[in-house]
Amino acid sequence: MNIHLYIGGIKIKPSIKSLSIFLVMTIISGFLVSLPVSACTGFTAHNEQIVIVGHNKDWWSSDTWIHVFPANEESYARLFFEIPYPHIFNKNYRVLAGGINEKGLCYESFVTPLKFASFSLFKPPIFRNPVDHIMEHFSTVQEVVDYIESHNLFFLNYILCSGQIFVVDQTGDAAIIEGDDIIRIDGEFQICTNFLHSDTSLGGYPCWRYDTAYSTLQNSTDLTISLFTNLLNATHQHDYTQYSWIHEIGSDTLYLYNYSDFQHPHILDLSAEFSQPAHSYYFPSFFDED
Repeated sequence: MNIHLYIGGIKIKPSIKSLSIFLVMTIISGFLVSLPVSACTGFTAHNEQIVIVGHNKDWWSSDTWIHVFPANEESYARLFFEIPYPHIFNKNYRVLAGGINEKGLCYESFVTPLKFASFSLFKPPIFRNPVDHIMEHFSTVQEVVDYIESHNLFFLNYILCSGQIFVVDQTGDAAIIEGDDIIRIDGEFQICTNFLHSDTSLGGYPCWRYDTAYSTLQNSTDLTISLFTNLLNATHQHDYTQYSWIHEIGSDTLYLYNYSDFQHPHILDLSAEFSQPAHSYYFPSFFDED
């Protein structure tokens, strides 16, 4: 049997293996979207004095690692949060779920309902997760948006079709990247949960976590770490929030929280971390020691 896909008027004959992988990843993605463990929450707010980012990672596994890489002639220093991800062909498969670089560019990822990026014939394709490239080379949200918009994302559908990326920079600029659709910050705050802003009818909306964060940030005149801590506490999932973090962009302080315990943060000095050779931490070990 011959199977063909027509993309942008171009006939493509995929292999049985590639179709099988695509189908399996689609099924897994749909399964993840239906689970409460995919209910992550991220938000940022800024004024003339401060830019703050906060995130709850709701997931089924606490097996989180932090990887830190120093700067070199070709890349910025950066820190990543790495988590396990279900993959039928590789039980040890892991993804870089979030990160911060030395220029203050931050990102986190969120599971969403299925939505496929289109095929762009005249744009160069991206075949692998671009977050490492983004964190190595970019310092602003505009640079990230320009990079995404200038590339063919079709071959990233194995990860993009069920997820979105939330990026924030040192100026307070922010954007939610949903494949072909990019939602820029409008005002002084932006919130990302697990529905698609470009098409809320696909699922996950209304979202009580989004509404809680929106109400709080809309009515807050003083942006503080304490405010963001309270908001993370108000939007976490009791049994599933594996880790949380808060960062005032421009400062060296990264506040880490384990399993919804917002009373006992572990604090990383980013300047000190970025000045060391490449190294890693097992996230739960911070709290065994504290």
